[in-house]
Amino acid sequence: MNWDLIILFLILISFFLGLILFVKKAPVYFAKYRAKTFGLELTFEEAEIIQKSFCLKKEFLEGVKGVWGQHKIPIEKLANHYLASGNLYNIQEGIKELKRRNRNIDFNILSAIDLAGKNLKSEIIACDQEQLVQIDEQENDSLKISIAAKYKFGFPESIWADKQPEQIQRKIEEKIGRFLNSWEHSEHLKTEQFLRENILTIDFWEKELRVVLVQQDIRSRMKK
Repeated sequence: MNWDLIILFLILISFFLGLILFVKKAPVYFAKYRAKTFGLELTFEEAEIIQKSFCLKKEFLEGVKGVWGQHKIPIEKLANHYLASGNLYNIQEGIKELKRRNRNIDFNILSAIDLAGKNLKSEIIACDQEQLVQIDEQENDSLKISIAAKYKFGFPESIWADKQPEQIQRKIEEKIGRFLNSWEHSEHLKTEQFLRENILTIDFWEKELRVVLVQQDIRSRMKK
């Protein structure tokens, strides 16, 4: 038995297997290297994900760097979002605004809002701005009721809410109107308490109006 030939044969087999493996993995190593030129230190698994997703574009890599500068999101989620025509810069700015307000960061929610074409930074800022609603003297045969309240559009629950103040006011007026049609008591303290505890409740503001109540002043008085 010629051991020299056997050893040479094994070396050649190992060489070709190594070459095949290198050729197979070379695109992943290239992806890892290209990401590094944009300041991204990817693991081999992360580089393989973006290589297989065809996400080696400058726009994507810069977007990942921006997002990771704020919050580490799994690369697979960012790749899927990008491939769905998502805007990673919008995601980055949204995360930045949430961090400024010490809010929880839920990428799935941010992704859905971005894909809906909404500007995350603007939406988050708008949700924190207080609005005022004032309703003067709705009445029935015996009572007059006035409401003054401050509210804001909480994020993200109110992203899809109707942000027209007149619509908010109309819904409150309708609610009070239905109450007055069936309310028979005329004692104002009892009326105000019932309104706070049963009609204009936190649930009404949050679930029906889809806003966050900041302050509410309810006043009733007997008609002369």
